[in-house]
Amino acid sequence: MKGLRKVLTPFAPDQSGAVSVLYALGGAVIIVDAGGCTGNICGFDEPRFETQAAAVFSAGLRDMDAILGRDQLLVDKAVEIAESLHPKFAALVGTPVPAVIGTDLKSLCRLIEKKSGVPAFAVATNGFKLYDAGCEQAFWTLFKKFCTDRFQTSRKGIGVLGATPFDCDLDALDAFLEAHPACTAYGWSQDEGLDAFADGASAERNLVVAPDGLKAAKWLDRHFGVPYKLYDPMAAQFAESVPDVSGKRILAVHQQVAVDSARQVWLARGAASVTGATWFMSLKELAQPGDLKLKEEDDFERAAAEGGCDIIAADPTLKPLAKRFAGQWIDWPHFAISGKRLNPHE
Repeated sequence: MKGLRKVLTPFAPDQSGAVSVLYALGGAVIIVDAGGCTGNICGFDEPRFETQAAAVFSAGLRDMDAILGRDQLLVDKAVEIAESLHPKFAALVGTPVPAVIGTDLKSLCRLIEKKSGVPAFAVATNGFKLYDAGCEQAFWTLFKKFCTDRFQTSRKGIGVLGATPFDCDLDALDAFLEAHPACTAYGWSQDEGLDAFADGASAERNLVVAPDGLKAAKWLDRHFGVPYKLYDPMAAQFAESVPDVSGKRILAVHQQVAVDSARQVWLARGAASVTGATWFMSLKELAQPGDLKLKEEDDFERAAAEGGCDIIAADPTLKPLAKRFAGQWIDWPHFAISGKRLNPHE
């Protein structure tokens, strides 16, 4: 039934994805809302909130602020934050209220930047799309704002684009970065922070580990000649850990780059077929015949029961929807689906 959720909770909206990208960069992130969106982000959608400090604020819009368009109050608050905390930037993140009433966030950012001297920009989210649309917009906006050097004399290092807690396990990505010191995950570490975006033009190449990183990767390729590859090494490592896939038909449920990277490994190990399925952003570059774009719980129930697969690799939250599946279930955690931190290697 359309819209009926018996197991799954609502997926995170685009403003949550934008904050996820901005969270560790040392800026002041101002969510233009009355407080509810900020509460959801900090309480549910950002797993680092409990362990890693960041300057995330709610604009605290009141009814009359929205009705009368008291934009100057928001500008004054942002300037006060900038003068008090001296952040590296100030970012306004859109939500349904400013989207509906037509708030000009870009113009407000120009006023904030002029009055405070702190770089300011807006991420034009509206709360009506999913987290990956917000991640995509935030990555692209950061590069457009800060990566302006067209005269790189040498290239070094590998950029990792699309790495957020929604699509990458925190521990697995940290372990990968530690084992590959030449790699820098944009937006992931407080150590590199905003400097990684400013130096984006000097990367030797980029590794796009989730679909929401592709728009920024294409922009860097077009403007600075930085090539990219769609590949998730953590997903490939997970696929290698799954035993006995020879001759098996596999249904893999995750974000599309992870699914495709795992599919390559499983097919190379002799799997009969690998069908990809995702609830989120789909890329034509990775689409294969038979892949599924899931919208309702019924879609997954039907695929599990009638798809003829021997193995399902998916977040354990989905398991109650596969009651008619008689094959092997492999837990493949995905925070964007469950909102729970789980390590697939434990």
